[in-house]
Amino acid sequence: MKSVLGVFFFVLFVIIFLGLFYYSGYNKLQSLHSQVDLKWNSVERILKSKAETVQSLVKLVESNDNIDSRMLEKLSNITSSLMQSNAKPREVELDKELNKNTARLFVNIGTVPELKGDEKVEQLMGEIANIDNELIQEANSYNSAAQLYNKTITSFPYNLIASKMGLRKMPYFEVERLSIPPVKEKNKPKTKPKKKRSTPPLINVQQT
Repeated sequence: MKSVLGVFFFVLFVIIFLGLFYYSGYNKLQSLHSQVDLKWNSVERILKSKAETVQSLVKLVESNDNIDSRMLEKLSNITSSLMQSNAKPREVELDKELNKNTARLFVNIGTVPELKGDEKVEQLMGEIANIDNELIQEANSYNSAAQLYNKTITSFPYNLIASKMGLRKMPYFEVERLSIPPVKEKNKPKTKPKKKRSTPPLINVQQT
């Protein structure tokens, strides 16, 4: 009788232990998954902000005949697709295309004197550069969260729980920095150095 009770309590203990472990592991994986989603939401918000700002720059310069119209059309299509997309891999690819063509637009603008010195154009280009820097920081934060999540769901015994939950690895965001051409300083008029006035030599007068 005692042996039967002993086996019963042992089995009960194992069931309770496994139940608590599964519950704890489930909560941990859910928390890590939520952190990755939260980080990606920040990346996605910045991606769409960047696309919207590039689109504003395109509209600002499209009336100038010296800007490549085919490039502007391609940028318009990319920005529209990026603002409408909700698929992570697609957004990553669109950002790469956006960077490549935005860099070309920057170079093109640099060859047009009336645009190069335009205050609104320079302001939008500066905003795009700042957004790109912010995007890199958020992408690094997302990749760190994704790395921890991926490592956890493939480690024993969490991989058993992750399999039951249907969790899969999260892709990394290999962000590419926007190539921004250097801003050339305006040529300042050369000023001739001022000539120093020569002072007459002192003459010693001897008293007689």
